[in-house]
Amino acid sequence: IEVSEELDSTSSLDSPDCSLRTAVYPFALLAARTAEVYEFRHRVFFDLANERSRRVRKFRHSLRKALIEVGQRWHRSDRLAQLSAAEQETFCVLMLQQLEESDHEDQSFELCLLAGLMGLFEQQGQYSKAAKWLERLVSVWPIEEAVSLEIVPFYTQASLAKTLLELGSLEEALQVGSGLLTAKIESLGDDMCTHEDFGELVIAQRNLGDVLMYLNRWNEAFDQFEAALENVNVLLKEVGETAEHLEELSVVQSRM
Repeated sequence: IEVSEELDSTSSLDSPDCSLRTAVYPFALLAARTAEVYEFRHRVFFDLANERSRRVRKFRHSLRKALIEVGQRWHRSDRLAQLSAAEQETFCVLMLQQLEESDHEDQSFELCLLAGLMGLFEQQGQYSKAAKWLERLVSVWPIEEAVSLEIVPFYTQASLAKTLLELGSLEEALQVGSGLLTAKIESLGDDMCTHEDFGELVIAQRNLGDVLMYLNRWNEAFDQFEAALENVNVLLKEVGETAEHLEELSVVQSRM
């Protein structure tokens, strides 16, 4: 519905009866499948709309643009987090399809979508699905450059590094893992580190250490685990022996 409103607002049609809103009410061509997704009530309506959109290229371009603009708004807000995992997957795949066919130059949205989609698959253990998007991810992820945490959030990147490791894409996992640690350090600047910052540093150092260990770069891996252990000890000293920090201590020590 939000996409239809976006299209209606930019339409040159004078008659309100031609707006997409009227497809829902009063004509009832569309009906709610979920709280966020509408679908055609009958197959014939879909076929006619699909045929029309294919013949009118200008409309397809406008529809694609509206989908991307609404998708970006949803991604910047908490709207996406309110969807189920299946709906989030549908959203990410839909947006990636639109971006692939558009002349959209800003790759930050594509990076977020790909990393988020891979994270969804990692949470569900669906690595075969994640593998299908690996080539697309590699083609757009910056080489030897950290991705800002403002573009792709910390835990999304951390999950992505784990997914790549599970897929056996060690060089790509190293690229993401080292970039994550760099991005985290750069985000701190000259400000005092919070306990959350120390916790994220530990995760970034441990993740990178895991990748280096798989690459048989033992000394470098040990250095990362040692740095992570130092930060865990800071947390234990300042925050106390929480279950989360004790678990992290156990993991880092076992790695060493």
